[in-house]
Amino acid sequence: MISLDTLSYAKRLESAGVPTGQAEAHAMALADILVTQAASKSDLAAFEERLRLFINQQLAEQKAEILKWIFASAVGQASLILVAIRYMPH
Repeated sequence: MISLDTLSYAKRLESAGVPTGQAEAHAMALADILVTQAASKSDLAAFEERLRLFINQQLAEQKAEILKWIFASAVGQASLILVAIRYMPH
C-alpha cells in the first residue's frame, strides 16, 4: 500500500502559491488515487509470478509444437528417401 503525507504535500503546494483549499483538495485526491489505483510491491510480485508461469507454459507448448513438426519432417524425409531408393534404377 502506498502512503502519502497529505499535510506535507498540501503545505508544499501552498508554498508554491496554490490556495489552501485547492492544495488540500489536491492532496486528498492524490492520496485517494494512490490508495485505490497504484500497484503495491505485493501486487507486482503476484503479477510477476503469474507472468512467469504463463511464459513457462507458453514455452513448453511451443517446444512441444516444434518437436512435433521436427518428428513429422524426419518421418517425411525418411519416407521420401525410401521411395527414391525403391524406384531408383539398378
